[in-house]
Amino acid sequence: MSSARIDRVVRSTSFRLTAWYVGVFILSLAAVAAVAQYFIARAVEANENSIVTTRLEQYRSEFEARGVPGLSHAVAVQSSSEIVVLTKGGKPIYESRPDAENDATTGNWRVAMVSLGGNRTLRVGRSRVHERQLLEHVRNGSLMALAAALLLGIAGGAWLTRRALRPVQQLTGVTENILRSGKFDARVPTRGTGDDLDELAMLFNSMLARNEALLSGMRQALDNVAHDLRTPLTRLLAGAELALNGPDDPAALRDALADSVEETERVLSMLQILVDISAAETGAMRLERQAVDLDTVVREVLDTYELVAEERSVRIVSSLEPARLVGDGTRLRQLVANLIDNAIKYSPVGGLVELRTRALGPVVSLDVRDTGDGIDERDLPHIFERLFRGDRSRSRPGLGLGLSFVKAICEAHGGSVEVDTTPGEGTTFSLRLPTNDTPSE
Repeated sequence: MSSARIDRVVRSTSFRLTAWYVGVFILSLAAVAAVAQYFIARAVEANENSIVTTRLEQYRSEFEARGVPGLSHAVAVQSSSEIVVLTKGGKPIYESRPDAENDATTGNWRVAMVSLGGNRTLRVGRSRVHERQLLEHVRNGSLMALAAALLLGIAGGAWLTRRALRPVQQLTGVTENILRSGKFDARVPTRGTGDDLDELAMLFNSMLARNEALLSGMRQALDNVAHDLRTPLTRLLAGAELALNGPDDPAALRDALADSVEETERVLSMLQILVDISAAETGAMRLERQAVDLDTVVREVLDTYELVAEERSVRIVSSLEPARLVGDGTRLRQLVANLIDNAIKYSPVGGLVELRTRALGPVVSLDVRDTGDGIDERDLPHIFERLFRGDRSRSRPGLGLGLSFVKAICEAHGGSVEVDTTPGEGTTFSLRLPTNDTPSE
């Protein structure tokens, strides 16, 4: 394994979590083992002291009852791991073996003594060899258990860490796949556990789905822009070529220039609307707020569309109650004009367009209803997207920006727009705009 790969493994979260897990696990076991060994040592010591004290009392009873012969007989039937010394005035008068006096003073024996009167002292010692062997066995067993626990901790820690971080590894794999392929259709598998990592995976999938939808919308928008700009630019180019290469006729030149100006205005209008929509969506649209009567705005716009409605034999019915709000009058006129133009455009010959304004406490409302074919269910979620044009609207003139512009202006004023459509019967757009904004200075 290369040094770079080793360094990557050491720096990985899995390695560090495993190391922390194993370290805490081993330290905890070591602490438990140390405490257990301490209490075992104290228990063994207490037991040995109890045995020595019992022997001392037993030998004292034998000596007091039968003298030195009784003491010698009692010692003879006990384990050779004990020593017994009887002194008088500091001099031995009985020893269980020749070197017992010296052994009883060393650290290899656990010693207890009692005064027997008459300047006599009885000392009993018990060898500490078996005690130390027992404690050594305990220590060796603890070390072996710690070694086994270390191996088990490393294996278990690595398994648990790998299992716990599997969602993160899957997320990393999906991210690398997206970066490599540029496709956003990949998703991170979810386990359905409802924990933090599962929630992270679901949020990441939601973000991928949103990004995929945005990218798809951007591609479609670019396709639509290219398609909608191709016609006016082609006409603009044709007019310019006609003016340059055509006959030297002032009237023809004037017509060519007029067509060029018209197509240029069409392109500029499309680009300006796109800029306005982007500004509204990012909160950068500047609104000249003042007190505005929405019913008056609707009447003014209706005056400009009466001729258009008559040409299409569309009847307009309005019920305009007073509805005052604080907003940008110019933007609101653009909003109303787009809705009325859209309603007339999609109403059949002899159809009906109804408009209604109302004051509803903290908001004012505008409802625009047509009697057209309605909106296809598949197109309904996309009608407010920029440059979107459903199958039914592709044969009609337009840029596919009107409803996007309406929604952007409405939301810039802090309002909302809803649509209710019935196939074959018509569509109603309902706007709700707040009234309590403060006019700008």
